[in-house]
Amino acid sequence: MARKDETLKKDIEALLFASGKRMHVDEIAKAARATDLEQVQRLLEELHNKYEQDDSSLYVLNEHPFWRLSIKDQHRKVADQVVSGTELSKSLIETLAMIAYKAPVLQSDIVRIRSTKAYDHIKELEELSYIRSSPKGRSKELHLADKFYEYFDVSKDQLKATMGSFAKIEQVIDRLGEGEANEETAVQETDQGEEPEEQSTSIPAPDQEIIEQTADEAADAPLTESVDKQPSDAEKKEQSLLKSDES
Repeated sequence: MARKDETLKKDIEALLFASGKRMHVDEIAKAARATDLEQVQRLLEELHNKYEQDDSSLYVLNEHPFWRLSIKDQHRKVADQVVSGTELSKSLIETLAMIAYKAPVLQSDIVRIRSTKAYDHIKELEELSYIRSSPKGRSKELHLADKFYEYFDVSKDQLKATMGSFAKIEQVIDRLGEGEANEETAVQETDQGEEPEEQSTSIPAPDQEIIEQTADEAADAPLTESVDKQPSDAEKKEQSLLKSDES
């Protein structure tokens, strides 16, 4: 037997609020112990209309078949004041921003822009499930994972539409970039030996300028010196082999 609309609607609203992330309609129905998917879908649409009509600071985002209760952009800055922080440091966000801008992208491209610290950043971002990688010859190709879209509250279509000017990620860095300031280095390293036919193209200089400018504009971020981790023995060996191949 289908549950009463008003009771179920309140349960669905509570689930979306408590989740803080987008939820599949099947997941919502299961958590709310609802057996009628059509009823759940209809109540989600009613919630969407309700928040629109109430001119609320919140809105119900529909990315079929996913739903999410989120804060409207014009109110997000105020809400961020009470957010205790983010699991991502400023320098980590900058590396993630470049991956998002170019994805799918070879790890070597990111290392050339971000220096050897990108190895640790990429490893951590994979462990946190913001990115995923796939083999590419003797190297690997980086892709955005679902958690990226959930964390930054952006759909794949929205990301494609806005990444041309890098504006979306710049806004994210300005808003969330609290943590250690990033000290850029001039060291340019090569990734774990790509096949000759997979040589990556050069990276336009404006990309690096955008990241450096964004970091400088994060005025509220406490300035602490970051120290790049030296390449591991394995990385040194791979770089040595690559240099031998080139000679």
